[in-house]
Amino acid sequence: MLRLVLVRHGETSWNLEHRVQGAGSDVDLSQVGKKQAECTGDALKRYQIDAVYSSPLLRAHRTAAVIARHHGLTVALEPDLKEIDAGEFEGRTVESIGGALSQFMFSDGVAKMPVLPGGEGLAELQARAWSAIERIIAGRQSGAIVVVSHYFTILTVICRALDFPLTALRRLRTNPASISMIGFVESRRTLLSLNDICHLSPLA
Repeated sequence: MLRLVLVRHGETSWNLEHRVQGAGSDVDLSQVGKKQAECTGDALKRYQIDAVYSSPLLRAHRTAAVIARHHGLTVALEPDLKEIDAGEFEGRTVESIGGALSQFMFSDGVAKMPVLPGGEGLAELQARAWSAIERIIAGRQSGAIVVVSHYFTILTVICRALDFPLTALRRLRTNPASISMIGFVESRRTLLSLNDICHLSPLA
C-alpha cells in the first residue's frame, strides 16, 4: 500500500483573525503554529517517510520542513499544491464578506461550480491539485509520501481520491496541523484517517 499523508499547515495569525488566506497570502506560522508543526513532525516520526512535498507558501513550507527534518529529507516544492486563489476576497475577514468563504463556492441548481471573483473555483483548484498528486505518486506502489498543503486544497484532493462530488466538501473539515491519510492499492483508494489532531493534545 502507498500512503498519501495530507498535512494541513500550522496555525497563522490570519487563522486567528478569521481572514481569507488563499494563494495570494504568504503569511508565516504563528508561535502556536510552529509548536503545532513540531508536534506533527513528532507524530510522523514513526512512519518510514519516502518524500515530503509542499505548497511553496511559507506557512506550508515551514510545516513541511519540520516533518522532513526528522527523516533527513529535503522538501520538494510543488506550486500546484497552493491554496485556492481567493481573488477579491484575499485578506478580508469572514465578517466583512458576510460569511464563510465556502458559501461563495457552491451554487445550488447550477451545473457548473462558481468561480471566486478575480480568483478560481473549486473545480479549477481540484484539477491542478490532483494533477500534482498524480505526478507525486507516479510509479510508487508502497511507502509513505507526505504532502503539506492547505484547507481547500486538501479537501478537494480527498474528494477526488474518494470519487466524492465537490459538494461533499461542505461536510468535511481539516484543522490546522491536522493529518489525513489516503491509502492507494492499485486502482483502489481508501480513506485511512481524516483530520487527526490527537498529536496536538499537548498544546490544548
